[in-house]
Amino acid sequence: MNESSERNSLHKKENKLSKRVVLKPVDIVFNIAIGQMAEKDTEETIIRNTFQKRFEEHDKKK
Repeated sequence: MNESSERNSLHKKENKLSKRVVLKPVDIVFNIAIGQMAEKDTEETIIRNTFQKRFEEHDKKK
């Protein structure tokens, strides 16, 4: 009796956990794609800002 009720409570806990952490492959691919896009944007922004600063410095010298 005690053992079966303990097992049931464990199953309930497992079910709650598994419901929370169900990641579909689509979600994973989507998250990777978003991460890569964000990474690319930051790289481009850094490059753009660097060149912008160089051009501004160059214009000041003239």
